[in-house]
Amino acid sequence: VDDRRPFAASRILWSLTAGLILGPAGAGLLVASTRLRDAYEPLLVFGLLGVMVGAGFLVSAVASYGISKHLGLLGGGAATSATTGLMQAGR
Repeated sequence: VDDRRPFAASRILWSLTAGLILGPAGAGLLVASTRLRDAYEPLLVFGLLGVMVGAGFLVSAVASYGISKHLGLLGGGAATSATTGLMQAGR
């Protein structure tokens, strides 16, 4: 289980980073769509797409964190507690 910790954490951080980049970029395009009337529709479409995909990445990062924590891939959680209990019982 220990060799999967860096992998789980890096996947969570990747999703978090993508969400923190795409969300504000999409919001910026939405703001630009209100200012630039000639390019309203394309900026609106790409802005909404950026915000929604960014939000999806953030939700994915939160869900991955919760699952990884529960499985003991990040330390703590049910799997780590069970393993620790078994190790202590075997002493």
